[in-house]
Amino acid sequence: MQIDINDIRSLVTLLGLMLFVALLAWTWWPARKAAHEAAAQLPFLDEQEPPADRACRDKGEMR
Repeated sequence: MQIDINDIRSLVTLLGLMLFVALLAWTWWPARKAAHEAAAQLPFLDEQEPPADRACRDKGEMR
């Protein structure tokens, strides 16, 4: 059996699809929910004031 360039292209395409599906499954696996929730909170970790105070300040109100 000889392998030509089209066989190699098909194999690379199939491997790429399998890798994509594996990464998709790994990312959305239910056990990773806690990691997703922790990552979602990262932008808010360095806030200094509570959101209620910021809302009053943005409206020009004093507390």
